Amino acid sequence: MCNSATIGAQQIAFGPCEGPLASAPLIEEMGRPAELAEFVQAYAPFEAETAAGSITFTGTGTTVATPAEQRMLAEWARLVFLEAQGGRSGAVWGLVFAWHREGGIAGFCTGMSMIWWTGAVDYQLIVGGKPLFSPMFAFPVSYELTILFTAFATIGGMFFLNGLPMHYHPVLKYEHIRRGMDDQFFIVIETRDPRFNLANTKALLEKAGGKNISELEA
Repeated sequence: MCNSATIGAQQIAFGPCEGPLASAPLIEEMGRPAELAEFVQAYAPFEAETAAGSITFTGTGTTVATPAEQRMLAEWARLVFLEAQGGRSGAVWGLVFAWHREGGIAGFCTGMSMIWWTGAVDYQLIVGGKPLFSPMFAFPVSYELTILFTAFATIGGMFFLNGLPMHYHPVLKYEHIRRGMDDQFFIVIETRDPRFNLANTKALLEKAGGKNISELEA
């Protein structure tokens, strides 16, 4: 299947070569805008056919890209296209990263607070002239809780973004859904996708060789 992508400073327009194009922002958290700016400033314009596909590059630099560098740029463009196609928006990635980070901070603070409370407040016991509390001997517990809380926050965030656990889905109304749990695969495209278009979606699936294309009511 032929796909195309036009990558700008902050946006990417992508879709079938002969179909309507959708747009999405470049992922800031992945450093895509900065990478693109670096490529544009370094390499001169060129057109090339590579193993990763055709590429038309409009750079402002003076360095002539070698065949290996041309393929590298084509692979980079392909990666950005796949990220946009998969719906990996900056907001989602930022939310997951925030949960990951805040979970770790919460675990570290919990460990430190627990050791401080038990040793310096609730049950004061001087052993060998050592202080009632020190971050040095509280660090191992805080470190372990940092990892534990980070894992909990990441897994919880994943379930939240995936909408899991989902005990029911409208696709279960399909009369042949049991075959999808045995020896067949089904592709489900939901209308809540902001880029959804019924006619274009049907045409795309038919062009890809899809069979038994059906509409299901939610």
